[in-house]
Amino acid sequence: MSGDYVLVAREDGAGGVLTNEYTPVAANSGATSLTIVESIKNDTPTSGVIRIKGGRYEYSAFNASTKTFTLTTGLTENIVAADDVFVPYIDQVTTTTSLSKSFKYDADFDARVDVRRGSGANPIIPFDTKITITSAGASVNASRNSDI
Repeated sequence: MSGDYVLVAREDGAGGVLTNEYTPVAANSGATSLTIVESIKNDTPTSGVIRIKGGRYEYSAFNASTKTFTLTTGLTENIVAADDVFVPYIDQVTTTTSLSKSFKYDADFDARVDVRRGSGANPIIPFDTKITITSAGASVNASRNSDI
């Protein structure tokens, strides 16, 4: 439903989101790029959102050779190697009744789908489920149960 917050990201194998997908190289507040230690996964969207230390940053591109994401705004705090970094496939508030994301398929993987609306009009009980993304994609219908 329009106004719901939706997050779709890799599953950690224990029923949660894989928040430590990447290890960052230290970066200072204000930096407009973030380099990571590991190779960037082949199925990473060419642009989108990267979560760094819990913060939501948009990136406009990445360079797989240098393992660097180009951020559209500067970091709001210093980043160290112990900080969590992950790239969700969807991380946004809906404006319609559905969302989709295209990316290059590399291999099947499990993902978590989290749909929330905790305040404002029509709050819902959070919806969370695991899906498997295959070469055919994946689809899920969120169950929206009122939280009032």
